[in-house]
Amino acid sequence: MPQREPVAILLINEVAEEIKLVTLSFRGFFPGCRVEAVYSLEEALQWAPRAPWHFILIDDRLLAQRPHL
Repeated sequence: MPQREPVAILLINEVAEEIKLVTLSFRGFFPGCRVEAVYSLEEALQWAPRAPWHFILIDDRLLAQRPHL
């Protein structure tokens, strides 16, 4: 059976504890997944093009701070 690359997830959230909980949840569903976390929209814009992410999850509270995005 061919090897599949691990699921790659980019999390964007200002709250470290929330990132930790989401990361633990994803690892329960996708063992061996790659999770990267950033804490601002600016960091997200830098990180997003760096990899072929399977999921990009952003806290909607960050989007509310920047309605023009």
